[in-house]
Amino acid sequence: MRLPLITLLASAALALAAPALAGAHVEIQPRQAIGGETVTYTLIIYPHTSAQLVGMTATIPTAIRVTAATAGDGLSPRLVRSGDRVTSIVWSGSASATEPNVTFTAKTGLRQQTLVIPTVLRFIDGSSESWRTARTTVLGYTDLRPPSQQTPTADGGSRRLLPYAAALAALVLVAAVVLQRRSRRG
Repeated sequence: MRLPLITLLASAALALAAPALAGAHVEIQPRQAIGGETVTYTLIIYPHTSAQLVGMTATIPTAIRVTAATAGDGLSPRLVRSGDRVTSIVWSGSASATEPNVTFTAKTGLRQQTLVIPTVLRFIDGSSESWRTARTTVLGYTDLRPPSQQTPTADGGSRRLLPYAAALAALVLVAAVVLQRRSRRG
């Protein structure tokens, strides 16, 4: 009778750990930036293929304003604009490193938020990989004031805990069902 409970616990642990395991495809540094500041971001690329990287496209969220992009590890940038805003950066060439880095400079917005920068990697063999793992947090203006002067957010900052709370609730529900079935048998 212990096997189903062990399986359940292992499944729950895997469900909670999966996002962390999947997070090493394209990373961004810095992971945090202060709202309203100009920041140089570095995208670190970890391809899952041995084929040579020949290009990457990063879609830029509206909350940041790109001012420049630089060549890196054999990849040269091209800024794609819509009006006066950069909507994406396309790097192309032949990556000279197995884990290439590219950089861009952007001004962050003032609002606190986590930004996801979707990326598409292109390889010499014609294959591609799409990732949504480059995440950075903009610390809003109110975060820079002493805690006594900060304005609480509408959700109290709990929104990012929602997936963990849902997984925990599911685990408790399943454990309750298992215990109820055991009590009916005994």
